[in-house]
Amino acid sequence: MSEEQLALFNLPTIDQQAVKGETNIERKVLRLLPYGSENPISRSRVADALGVDVRAVSNIIARLTNEGVPIGMDNGYYLISTEEELQRTYTNIRTSGLSMMMRAERLKQNYYNQFKDTKKAVHAD
Repeated sequence: MSEEQLALFNLPTIDQQAVKGETNIERKVLRLLPYGSENPISRSRVADALGVDVRAVSNIIARLTNEGVPIGMDNGYYLISTEEELQRTYTNIRTSGLSMMMRAERLKQNYYNQFKDTKKAVHAD
């Protein structure tokens, strides 16, 4: 990715950046991401290229997305280049979020319906 392309994401250019690990690693991640969903790069390939674990890659991608970089996620990561890719990524993230919210609600319901009385009985002694 060129300095001009990086400038679109409002990140400092290499000559402007302070020597900070976060900015440098974010810049490296951006350079690895292809434009468009045709050839996404997997989280594990990004992790291998950077010498970090996959959880770190997820955190970096989340941070970049929160900073306004349009990163798509569909069988890997890529820079969103069309409205269709945006909609697909939006739908995937929203579905995942709703699924996690439902799981959280079920967890809470199960606790109150099944385990709360048992916990009280065990700790009552």
